[in-house]
Amino acid sequence: MHLTDAMIDVTTGKPIVDGEIVLALGKRPPIETPGHRHILLDFGPDRTTLTCRPVTEVRRLGSGFHAVTATEPQLGIPAFGQDAFNGRMEESRVTISGRNCGALYREGHSLFQIAGVGLVQQLQADGLAFRITGVFSATEGADAISLPSCDAGFEINGVIPWPTLQLYDFGGFRRRSDFVPDPAQPVWERIESHDLADPLALADLLLCTDGPLIPGKLTLSGAPPRTKQETSGILILHHESGLSLASCGHVERGADGFCRSMDRREMRFRSPPITLPWIEQLLRKENRATIGLSGDGIGEVAYETGQLVEMGLREFMCIDAERLDFEAALSRAGLHLKVGVALSRIRRRSVGMDDFVPEPNHYHTHFSAVATLPWSHLLVMRSRLVEKRKAVWLSDRGVSR
Repeated sequence: MHLTDAMIDVTTGKPIVDGEIVLALGKRPPIETPGHRHILLDFGPDRTTLTCRPVTEVRRLGSGFHAVTATEPQLGIPAFGQDAFNGRMEESRVTISGRNCGALYREGHSLFQIAGVGLVQQLQADGLAFRITGVFSATEGADAISLPSCDAGFEINGVIPWPTLQLYDFGGFRRRSDFVPDPAQPVWERIESHDLADPLALADLLLCTDGPLIPGKLTLSGAPPRTKQETSGILILHHESGLSLASCGHVERGADGFCRSMDRREMRFRSPPITLPWIEQLLRKENRATIGLSGDGIGEVAYETGQLVEMGLREFMCIDAERLDFEAALSRAGLHLKVGVALSRIRRRSVGMDDFVPEPNHYHTHFSAVATLPWSHLLVMRSRLVEKRKAVWLSDRGVSR
C-alpha cells in the first residue's frame, strides 16, 4: 500500500473507491444506474452527510490525481457521515429507520425518499469494506416518479483503501498494522524543505499523523539587545480548530509514502479565528487579502527560552497576541500565508510541571511566520480554493483568461 494508490478527483479533491451502486426498482425500472466499477464519496464540507455517485470513467494523471466522469443518479444519506466509517471494530453494523434517512437524486431533484438504511463495515487486508442497504418510499412533488414496488431499494458496496483512510483521517487507518504487517526493518528517507518540488504532485505531498507538513519559517524577535530566535524548515499545520504552526527539524518519508516529523522544535503559534473556511472567504474575489486583528483570544505564541534552571529543567513561555496582521495569497506554489504578531502579556510560564505567571526581565515581543501550503494539500483538504488553481497558474504565466 502506498500514498499514490489513493484515487482522488483532481477537480474536487473527493475520494474515489472501488465499488458499485445497485438499484432494485423492479423489472422495468423508471431509472437505471449506468455501468460502473467506482464510486465517488462526498461527505460534504462538514463531513456529516454521505453522497455517493457512480463513476463511469477514471483516468490517472501525471500528478498522481485522477480525472473522473461522475454521473447520476446519486444517493444522499445524512445518517452516515464520515465519523460513521470509524473502523474501530473489525466488523460493525448500524441500522436506522425513519422518513428522513436520505433520498435518491437526479439533476438536483429528489426522486425517492429513503425510509430505512443500514451500514455494515469490516476492516480487512485491503482497507475498510462497507455495504449500505436501504429501502425507498414515495416522494411528493412535481419531479417525483411513482414507486415501482413496495420493496424498492438500493445497495452500495465498496472498499476504502488504507491510503485513502489515512489521507482523509478515517478512524480505521490507525488499525492498519492489525491487518497489514509492518516491515521488519522499515526504511525512512530524510526529506529537507528544499526537496519539496512539485506543488501539484500527490507523491510529493507530505502528511504525518499530526497534520500536513509544509515549508516555512517561524521567527521571534524583541527589543535590542535581545537576539532574534529563528527556525526554518518544515512546519506542521493544523487548520480545523484554527491556524496552528509548529516547527520540526526535518521529515522522514516511509516506504508507504507517508511521513513522520523529526526533531520537534519548541516554537508554536496558534490563532483560533484563522480557519481554512475563513481564508477561503477572504480570497473569494481576489487572489490576495490582508487583514488585521486585535483584542483578546486572537492567538498565542509558545516557545522554549533555552534558559536552564536547576535539575536541568528548561523554561517555557506562552504569550498572548495583542495584534495580529495576516496575509493570504494564491500563487503557482499554492496558498502563501504570512503572519505578524505583536505579543502582549505572558499567560503561562513553565518550568517542569509547575506554572507561574510573573514576567521575566527579558522576553520576545514579536513573532512572525511564513508558510506555503501546496495545491496538493489544498486538494486533499477539499478546499474551495482549488477552483481558482487554473486561473492562478494562467495569471502567473501572463496568459489572459
